[in-house]
Amino acid sequence: MFMVLDMKDKYEKYWGDYDTISDYVFFATLLDPQCKSKFMKVVFTQMLKAKNKDKKMSADEIESKARAKVINIECKLDKFFKTYLERSNMTSSSQQETPEEVVNFDDENEFFRSYMTSGSFPLTSSESQLQRYLNEDPIGFDKGYDILTWWKNNAVRFPIVARMARDILGMQISTVASESTFSNGR
Repeated sequence: MFMVLDMKDKYEKYWGDYDTISDYVFFATLLDPQCKSKFMKVVFTQMLKAKNKDKKMSADEIESKARAKVINIECKLDKFFKTYLERSNMTSSSQQETPEEVVNFDDENEFFRSYMTSGSFPLTSSESQLQRYLNEDPIGFDKGYDILTWWKNNAVRFPIVARMARDILGMQISTVASESTFSNGR
């Protein structure tokens, strides 16, 4: 009986209240294409409802607080993304670029002339990779889903976010050995 209470206390200490959970756990949830912000909002809403047994908060207050928590986590992840972006820009600017050979097209080819004079499309939008990723709908739950494979396959679309996902999802969440988590002091 005491072992169960000890385990419950450890659970409550590390997982019971979302204010005590590491931001990296939330980052991992946002970087899971099955979950993202929508899932987090549902989880936070359920956690707040469970804490609101005395009915001090209205349903609107709970929704508002859950939405604010998701926005807060997204802002923190965006700051984290910007550090990856800066590091990526420093790496690419420090590499020596070699001039590319210019290819001259035949002036008589109307197709290439119109293409070359048509103007260019912006290579980047005002929306960051992270925002584009978060704004896409979740992919839906699949039993055979492998999150690391998904990120490997989508690294071309979101190269910096994929690097973040690889680093965060590969991170050990807890430093407590599993044996000590379930030990009862023997």
